[in-house]
Amino acid sequence: MIKKIYLPILTASLLLLNPLLAQSQKSKIALSNSVKEEYTQALSYFKAKEYQKSYDAFDALFQDNLDHVLINYYLGRSAFELGQYEFAISAYDRILIQDSSNNRVRLELAQSYLQMGLWAQALEEFNTVSQGKLPVHIRQRVEKTIALLKNKQKKSQFSTYAMASLIYDSNINNAAIIGNFDIYSPDLRRDLTVSSADSEESTMIYQTVLNFNYKYKLEDDIIWDNNASFMNMVYDDYKDKNIQVYSFSSRPTFYNKKNKSSIGLLVDRVFLGSKPYQLNYYINPDYTESITENLLNTMSLKLGRINYRDNSTKDAKVFEYSNILKYLSDDYGLFTFGFTSGKEIEVMSERTDITYNYYNIYLGNSTEVFTNYTLLTSFNYKGSNYRDIDVNFQSTRQDRKKDFSVSLEKQISNNVVLNVGSTITERKSNHESSNFDKYVIKAGMFVSF
Repeated sequence: MIKKIYLPILTASLLLLNPLLAQSQKSKIALSNSVKEEYTQALSYFKAKEYQKSYDAFDALFQDNLDHVLINYYLGRSAFELGQYEFAISAYDRILIQDSSNNRVRLELAQSYLQMGLWAQALEEFNTVSQGKLPVHIRQRVEKTIALLKNKQKKSQFSTYAMASLIYDSNINNAAIIGNFDIYSPDLRRDLTVSSADSEESTMIYQTVLNFNYKYKLEDDIIWDNNASFMNMVYDDYKDKNIQVYSFSSRPTFYNKKNKSSIGLLVDRVFLGSKPYQLNYYINPDYTESITENLLNTMSLKLGRINYRDNSTKDAKVFEYSNILKYLSDDYGLFTFGFTSGKEIEVMSERTDITYNYYNIYLGNSTEVFTNYTLLTSFNYKGSNYRDIDVNFQSTRQDRKKDFSVSLEKQISNNVVLNVGSTITERKSNHESSNFDKYVIKAGMFVSF
């Protein structure tokens, strides 16, 4: 058996982001009732991942149905799973003789060439696929794969991208919905009515992001991935709110046939109003597995510490677990389901607003609505439960925040994407001063190099 070759993008990622199903029904040769029963049994073996049985069953069917598209397709897929890539290539070639425009089969053919280490043949197939009509996100994956193959012999790869956005924020202070609320006075031993110190204020924000990525190949299936980024947000007339964030991550990533794993070191340095604000660092192990061709699951941990440079009483330790499922529908695009659960724990014991548990539920969809136009929608729900009783409200604080987002992307070229969208946020809390509503409108451009 030939040793499998595993490459980033080309394992779980490419299969997940490939909605181009074989157009088998159009070219399907009729089967007799007895053969249909044998075909159904062979298919059940394949779906149960009993690939040797499915290969034997489809091979028997193939002897009397040499040109049948579905039989050849599943014969090839079974052979691929068994590592018999030459047989898989033969099966896919028989289909492409009948229908050279079948991009799904051509992608499977390219995968087989990759496993055999035949880079030139794989590159030729991916180049052919890229000339056809593809959804935007599929085209991006194919083009990344082509670029990766062209750089296959290189030990290191460098890439960068830039983003520029114009943002309107209706409530930059996250000011309370109501102006007056009651708090408890320990001295008077009764409630007092007070006014919120903040008021709703809106402004324009100018955001820029620069990202640099450097990958070094230790082995064919081990990549050392390093990433550095800079984000700058400038507020009109509110210079004290300007934010600069410098982020760095370094992680070895290990690729396998249907999974990858990594452990990263992350460091963030944050400036607020041009003054040092936070220095945060984390350890971030993760594991990604392709469950099926259309379903990808990622689990990760985040362990670290948040350090405030201006007020160390707010320092906290962070423990977080997240799970993200990505499902590709043939008709409705890419769905993302995310769940996060975590806890921030105070380092000191001087405040009641530091230690809290939280959970986050995320639902998102990305689908191509017209050629080169992608619609992105999402809903995010976060619940936060604080541990300590707040002296002003004589209760523990509980927040519930909802975010609704919708945006439209237009791909101008292989390297340029335009985006416009909006987010509506609503936070409810049992502490009135923490309630707020806001909306954000954003327009931007993404450029890769």
